Amino acid sequence: MEILKEILRIVTSSSDKTKVLPELIGKETASSLAGRFLMGMANDVYSDDEEASLDLYGEPASYQRYRTLKSRMYERLMHSLLFLEVKQPVHSEYLSYYYKCMRNLLGSQTLMRFASRKAGYVIALKTLTVAKRYEFTDICLSLAVLLRESAGVWDHRTAFLRHHHDVVKYMAALKAEYDSEFLLDHIKLEMTVTSRKRSYLLDLHRDAMLKVAALCKESDTHVLRLNSFRAALFYYDYVEDFAGVMNECDRVIEYLDSRPHLAQRARYGEFKLQKMSAALYLRRYEEAAALSDSCIESFTEAGNNWYFASDQAFVAAINIQDYEKAEYYYSCATNHKKYSTLQDNKRERWIIYGAYLLLAERLGLYTPPQSKAKTFRLTTYLNSVPEEAKSKKVYNVLIIVSHVFFLMLDGDFDTADARIDYLRVYSSRYLKEKHFNRVRIFLRVIQSFPKHSFNPADIKRNTRDVLEELYALQADPMPSETNELIPFEVMFEALLKTMQNSTPRI
Repeated sequence: MEILKEILRIVTSSSDKTKVLPELIGKETASSLAGRFLMGMANDVYSDDEEASLDLYGEPASYQRYRTLKSRMYERLMHSLLFLEVKQPVHSEYLSYYYKCMRNLLGSQTLMRFASRKAGYVIALKTLTVAKRYEFTDICLSLAVLLRESAGVWDHRTAFLRHHHDVVKYMAALKAEYDSEFLLDHIKLEMTVTSRKRSYLLDLHRDAMLKVAALCKESDTHVLRLNSFRAALFYYDYVEDFAGVMNECDRVIEYLDSRPHLAQRARYGEFKLQKMSAALYLRRYEEAAALSDSCIESFTEAGNNWYFASDQAFVAAINIQDYEKAEYYYSCATNHKKYSTLQDNKRERWIIYGAYLLLAERLGLYTPPQSKAKTFRLTTYLNSVPEEAKSKKVYNVLIIVSHVFFLMLDGDFDTADARIDYLRVYSSRYLKEKHFNRVRIFLRVIQSFPKHSFNPADIKRNTRDVLEELYALQADPMPSETNELIPFEVMFEALLKTMQNSTPRI
């Protein structure tokens, strides 16, 4: 069922439905089992085969008539893939021509297998010219093999040797592309093995970067150039040279700009997203924010990369205190119909972001068109104390810090005191690395609240030295693993001001 739904999504989004799937728009939908089946899948009415079979036949999924219907629908959908409308400007020039070349390759192979070699040869020859321009190595190799085979059948020695030269060249290039992809995928898989030592992983990254660069020199193709950039980015990211990541992203974007016929929106998005992430680590939020919209627009709406880009855009916007923009990204992400299908850990991040927008409102930093207090479940959020897991330590800090601020704003100082003590223990246990310097200093500021009986004047007078340390780290080039959302200094000053303007209930 899931496979059929995925194929149907592609077919309905990139083809003329009136020709390939008329049941989805015609009057016959209600009376046709095929139409009902298609409509049910398109609208997510059926979650599995069992539901579909029970609705259509009143029988379980093993029912033979349902299996036959499903098999025929699979054949129709596969056939429909040959009639996609992969055209500009919806799709990139590169993708558009890749689809055309693949379709022509299939046509050439089919013609030759059905004893129409001459027609197949002409189509293959013309298609090879296009495939060479766009550096489609896999298609070039298959076409060169067809052409060589035909020249051999016709005893055309000169053409045979010419096409054989192409076969050898593209075979070597394709092997190099596959080898480079193996090296990159191998790194990703090894990074998931917790027992791997840093020295081993460092050697793995460096070795991959050098090997892919060497492969690119031997067979200079578009795929190898991109993979060479990717290998370098993997290395710089692993050694935490985030300035290097940003520079390498600039290089690959410049490369794509210089070859517009090879560029794709998704490729621009891939490298802009990496540059955004590196900029956030370096706390260069303005640069990340400048990339946000173009990066999000590079991806399919509500896809994984789209959500990740929206996440990074939100972080950049709220850190530069552009709360309206942050609210916009938050609304786009959480109001989308696919938001409920996100993994729990991804939805949890957006819940945290919603909490910080509400906190900005409560601190008087932002006045939204509609108050978050009416829609955000603050009580539930305050009762969700996170588990002490190393893998979530960054978000755990953000959650507990926001808890403390909400509790103090509500005058619940006893509970706030308990959460502050929890933060103290948490900090000593999990936040020892250098890139948590600002977090540790900020936690010292927070600990001053119960020490001075939550009195704003006493707190302000006795935290000057610690605050100076915090402000001094604003320009620190040391990468920060915690994106603070609302900057710590801003939160502290706003909280003191709010508490001074209210009557404390200690």
